[in-house]
Amino acid sequence: MSPETSTGIAANLLRAAGFTITDEMSEKTQAYIANFQSQYKNPTVEDAKNFYLQSTSPAKYDFTKSEFQVSLSLKLNPEKSITVVHNLRRPTIGELIERENQSIAEVEEVFSGEDTYHNDNDQANSRLWDKCALSVSGYRVGGKLASETVTVSPEIAAKIPMAHKSTAISGLYAAKCEVERADDEGFNLDGDTYTIRQEIGASETPDFVIRHELRQPTESELRDYNRRASTATQVTGSRKRKIRVRTNLKADVELYDKLAVSIAGCTPPDPRACDPIFKRQVVQTLLSSLTASLSD
Repeated sequence: MSPETSTGIAANLLRAAGFTITDEMSEKTQAYIANFQSQYKNPTVEDAKNFYLQSTSPAKYDFTKSEFQVSLSLKLNPEKSITVVHNLRRPTIGELIERENQSIAEVEEVFSGEDTYHNDNDQANSRLWDKCALSVSGYRVGGKLASETVTVSPEIAAKIPMAHKSTAISGLYAAKCEVERADDEGFNLDGDTYTIRQEIGASETPDFVIRHELRQPTESELRDYNRRASTATQVTGSRKRKIRVRTNLKADVELYDKLAVSIAGCTPPDPRACDPIFKRQVVQTLLSSLTASLSD
């Protein structure tokens, strides 16, 4: 069989599977066909369907991945912006807990009956960045051009602005969550499971979509979580009332591990492999949904 005939047969099989292939094939289409032919020597329609599903399936978030690139857009003036890139390793849960212990969240009385909330994570994020940063690019530092990648040393780390470090750490965990439910569903009292859709990435179109299936927590589990999730202590020596709030990442992680039934859209498909911060986001989304205020 000639190469042209073989390509024509492969193209027809892929058309039958759902691919849009015109007679004037683009380079991208030709690459699809060549990839298909390399995987299947004597392809069938079923092979084409499997190939189509593999090619169109969304990317899966890899929880075994240890290094990440976080891009920051810096506005130099109204007309010009540049992009810098931070290469970071994934923080350990111990490092995340240490960051949490260093974070400062305070409620302070401003006037009688009026309080202000202050949350300063920048310094704690900056310290975590110093431990996890591997390299940066986009900076002119140490005699290097902006296009060159610079390994982060203590000297380089000291020159990176705290705001850049904090934003990069936050970028590692950019995500939004929602509980998926049909429009006609009532409020669930039967103790069924809930699916939380977690979109990973800072852009409008997510880089990854993970779906977590969690069961409803028992009253005992909720009481234990509420007791441990955060603590509030009054700061002495202040002229005005000041309360310091500390959160407990371990409480979120442990509740997630108890409630998680399954996870999809990631590798490995094991809830235990999920990142601690992502677990917190999912748990807090579920609990917020369960305790939603009644509509007026």
